[in-house]
Amino acid sequence: MIERHTGEVPSVMDVLEVLFPFTNTYLGCMNYGGEWNATFRKERRVACDEVLEIYLSIGLEPSDVPTPFVEATFASLTDAQALSSLLDTPGLNLHATMERLEDFEHEYPPEAVGTAVPVILDRLACLSDRSPGIFELAPRISGTRVILRLLRRIEDPQQLSILIEQIVPHVGTLSGKRTLIEMVGHREGIGHRLVDEDTAARLENVLVEEVITEEPDSLAKDWDPLRLVFRVRAWAPEQAEARAAVWRDSPQLVAALLSGGVGETKSTSGRVVHRSPRLPWTLFEELFGKEEWARAATRPEVIASLPDELKALVQRYAEGWRPGEWDTD
Repeated sequence: MIERHTGEVPSVMDVLEVLFPFTNTYLGCMNYGGEWNATFRKERRVACDEVLEIYLSIGLEPSDVPTPFVEATFASLTDAQALSSLLDTPGLNLHATMERLEDFEHEYPPEAVGTAVPVILDRLACLSDRSPGIFELAPRISGTRVILRLLRRIEDPQQLSILIEQIVPHVGTLSGKRTLIEMVGHREGIGHRLVDEDTAARLENVLVEEVITEEPDSLAKDWDPLRLVFRVRAWAPEQAEARAAVWRDSPQLVAALLSGGVGETKSTSGRVVHRSPRLPWTLFEELFGKEEWARAATRPEVIASLPDELKALVQRYAEGWRPGEWDTD
């Protein structure tokens, strides 16, 4: 700006153009779309509202992630041990870290895929899959987006297929493996078709076999046993039905399925947001049997392990209550 205005005072428009380029939309200059926000944040420019807020508050909030830490994390993408150590930093805001890592997506080194993807997959359990608000994404999505962008740095589908098959055995949880297999596969609505169909089918079969042979009590300790069970039901229905009785007889797994299955409907009344808990009870009945599931879900050892609000909800479902289309309680 100084070079452009030697010997004269810059105009307000010039200041706005340099410091707050998003205002160009209203000034008739070069237009900057929302995709530039990540670039401005990475460059620590006040054009990004997050950076501006830090400048105005003269410091970081406890939940903020310092830029040097983000840069160190990015630099460690090719070093699994260093990356693990950084992501396991006590008190770290993992959600914010993943969001900041997205700013570097065009700079991800392709060789980082084999090291960084399993490390991040093993930490998805630390990110909530619950949306904090009606118009906000669940924090876990920030982690899966980093993984997807890393995978897309490998442009050769055959090379990526080979790499994915090498990565899967090194992922520490079944739900982590499921997340990766779904992401690269061809299933409608969830797969990004990053590998060929034969590889996708082979990976699914491997996961099904692992879930089927896993002891139910051990399966209950996974961070998302609900999706594991219902993915097996969708991908290999006969095997799921054959295993259903074994799953149903495990109080630990039944409790985990109930806890993982709690969702909610949201409605607004003025400025008040009403949240009503729901369970996928019909899906449970279809897999485990209507009466059999009601008995399994209300066993004393299952009920005793549930939080109070879920105990009451399970009892209501078991007694025949079902939410109507417009029910909010």
